Amino acid sequence: MKFGIHLSVFTENWADDLEQYILKSKEIGYDGVEIPLMDPFGLDIKRLIKILEDNQILCTCGTGLSDQTDISSEDLVVRRNGINHLKKCIDICQQLSCDVLGGVLYSPWGKLYSRKDSEVRIECAIECLQEVGLYAKEKGVILALESINRYETYMLNTIQDGLDFIKRVGSEYVKIHFDTYHGNIEEKSIPDAIRSAKGEIYHVHFSENDRGIPGSGSIQWTKIKDALIDINYDRWVVLECFVKPDCETGTGTNTWRKIEVNADKTAQEGLKFMKDLFGLDHQLTKEQCKELLKRISRMFDERQDELSMYDSVIGDGDHGITMAKGAKAAIDKINQTENFEASELFKLYGKTLISTLGGAIGPLYGSIFIELSLVMKNKINVGLVEFATGFDQALNKVIELGGAKPGDKTMVDSMVPTVYSLLQAVAEQKNIVQAFEEAKANAIIGAYNTIPMIAKRGRSRYLQEKAIGYQDAGATSFAYMIEQIYIYLLEVSQ
Repeated sequence: MKFGIHLSVFTENWADDLEQYILKSKEIGYDGVEIPLMDPFGLDIKRLIKILEDNQILCTCGTGLSDQTDISSEDLVVRRNGINHLKKCIDICQQLSCDVLGGVLYSPWGKLYSRKDSEVRIECAIECLQEVGLYAKEKGVILALESINRYETYMLNTIQDGLDFIKRVGSEYVKIHFDTYHGNIEEKSIPDAIRSAKGEIYHVHFSENDRGIPGSGSIQWTKIKDALIDINYDRWVVLECFVKPDCETGTGTNTWRKIEVNADKTAQEGLKFMKDLFGLDHQLTKEQCKELLKRISRMFDERQDELSMYDSVIGDGDHGITMAKGAKAAIDKINQTENFEASELFKLYGKTLISTLGGAIGPLYGSIFIELSLVMKNKINVGLVEFATGFDQALNKVIELGGAKPGDKTMVDSMVPTVYSLLQAVAEQKNIVQAFEEAKANAIIGAYNTIPMIAKRGRSRYLQEKAIGYQDAGATSFAYMIEQIYIYLLEVSQ
């Protein structure tokens, strides 16, 4: 799931410079922004591409039609204008690496006729979208048609209207754009309507019943979330609130009173609500990942005497000292980086451990961070799914490299219950803090459970039964690392 914000939340005029709002959206924590293509022929695409790339933020696009670009018009010239408008928007989507063009793509906003008397107009729109759909296929862009309420269009008001319409269009590149504000007005049951469109909903807008911040009104959000999960929707959820009166965008969206205090508050609280709703709150930015790695290094330094004490009984007695040394070298490298993505940070940390630590522990511990980095690649923010998947892959890599199995009195005995706990949390859609709280408890239990085991790997394997009664240092240090991750996540969530 990716969270975006429609830039019209901020703008007062359709032609406002979008740069400041893109930067603000990035700062707040959105994965992407939705760009309103009101005038696609007048947009400075090169500048927009540079802004998005420089700030490493993704985008979706939306547009609408006017009386001069109405593809449902009986005037051939007007329809051709509309087709050219949509094709230009598709070109822009391709240039911006955006795979969806959403919005009211079939008729101008505010056009109201009887459907019974408008079959010719509807057929005109369908024929035009068949042509545009072929163009969209060439460019790899999906057209997502938004059903809106009866006061804003006569053509598509419900999801079922949309399903019937796209069936007549007959293009796999024409799908449905669902908006909670309109669905709240028109659907008998929003969850049932969503479930009826499995595989066809390609874009989603979130807005409260009064166009304000989601969660502040009467919409039953948990049921909507459950329905989206049931249809395996994992694409964009975009905040589209119109809160400013007395300006061009406010007048254009019939916003006559101040709906919220201001746009910044709307953007911030809207993102928090959406992440909380889907259990994806507290995803870590690259800056927070950098701080987390610093905390892990600090933990190894503070725990080095304790870990060496565990290792002195059944090992070489240097596990704590070794881990502290490697962690310091790793964080020294991290501190020299600027603007590294999360994946790059974890990769550098892991490689430094491998090159610094002696014996078997270097490749084993280093591989944990490298496997996490592989899962995090190309992710703007990282959360529970990335950590759970990364630790799962790390467990397999550690077993492959070291040959240890559960019950061999090694780090694996702490990793196995940790990974199982994290994967279970993903399946149950728990938030990341709760997931790591449970994973931390399981990791500590896993380390404690090594006490009665006979060692089968490393130096301690020579002790046989004499190793019974002592906790494994590697399993303990891994448990402490999971505990440190939980502590940091709890801190940033509060």
